[in-house]
Amino acid sequence: MSHRLLPDGVSAQDVQAECLNRMARRESTGLRSNVLGMLLVVVVLGPSLPTWLVGGFVLLRLAVLGFLQGLTRRIQRIGAAEAMAQGLDRKMVLGLSASGLTWGLLAWMLADIPRWGLPDQLMMMLLTVTSAMALIVTAHLGRGMVAFNGGLWSVALTRFLSEPLATSWPLLVSLAVYMVVLWLFGRQLHAQAREAVIADLRNRHLAAALEDSNAQLQQALDQAMALATKDPLTQVLNRRAFLERAHLEAAAMQRENTTASLLLLDLDHFKAVNDRHGHATGDLVLQQACASVKACLREVDVLARWGGEEFLLLLPRTELAGALQVAERIRTSLERAQHPDWPAGLALTASIGIAPWPAALPVEQAISLADKALYRAKGMGRNRIDIWP
Repeated sequence: MSHRLLPDGVSAQDVQAECLNRMARRESTGLRSNVLGMLLVVVVLGPSLPTWLVGGFVLLRLAVLGFLQGLTRRIQRIGAAEAMAQGLDRKMVLGLSASGLTWGLLAWMLADIPRWGLPDQLMMMLLTVTSAMALIVTAHLGRGMVAFNGGLWSVALTRFLSEPLATSWPLLVSLAVYMVVLWLFGRQLHAQAREAVIADLRNRHLAAALEDSNAQLQQALDQAMALATKDPLTQVLNRRAFLERAHLEAAAMQRENTTASLLLLDLDHFKAVNDRHGHATGDLVLQQACASVKACLREVDVLARWGGEEFLLLLPRTELAGALQVAERIRTSLERAQHPDWPAGLALTASIGIAPWPAALPVEQAISLADKALYRAKGMGRNRIDIWP
């Protein structure tokens, strides 16, 4: 397949790297079959050949196997892309060529064709099976496929061509047909292996793109939810989100037969802060006030900006005595609040109204009671806490 036909997101280098990676994995798993092939040579030809000849063949095969196994482990350790950058793919081709050459030497260990017996026929069968199996192992690396079979049959054919043509021609014709079939099958196998790699890489790219799109969609959804439920300045709940949360809490209170408390907090003389120091400072005051209040709350407590400088707090499973303690911590915390960007002399205080919220009472009515308590606290001089009734 030409590079022009590669799907979006898949480069020729990606395909080559993945092909090398799969080739290395297959080669690393072929050690056992190679060892079994060498044992078969020793068992079949060992009794009829000199020990040095069989031993030399085995040593050559072990040396090539060691080189290829070390190479595949290195490729798998550093990754195929880095391996290609270091030229390990070329070394793999050379190693496969050497592997084919050493298998081809087996042909020189056979008897003359007219004197072939069962051992020689078995070894010839081993050569053909080895070359066919190599197509499967090297299918992802076309150059490696050619290098292995080219090395094997170039050495083997020189042996058979040294025989008189009158005795070797049937074998040569058979091998010629076999190699044509081997070539055609190898090309088809390589094309299928490469197509499978391209399809897999395309699927990975699509999966990654889908995951990225889902992440972006989730981020957009989170942002939309935040805009819909949170006050943009203080990042606490807005009025609508608070009421939704309160209705859920009301259902839980009815199931568990518990009581909550509501605190309505108003920052004292906040309009004067805006008028004297500007709205930018006013925004800083609101943000610092929220930070101070949240530091006094539990995770289950709910804080919302009710409007302007007013904040509403829901304290689940909290009686009035506990709510009073929380309110005092908040009032003290606000009184001590400071910010490095505040003008000199700016002080922050708050008035707080507390109301009980029993399960049978609608939350809107409980909020109205807290508002009445807040009005009384402000009427008594501000920076105070009042409990309804």
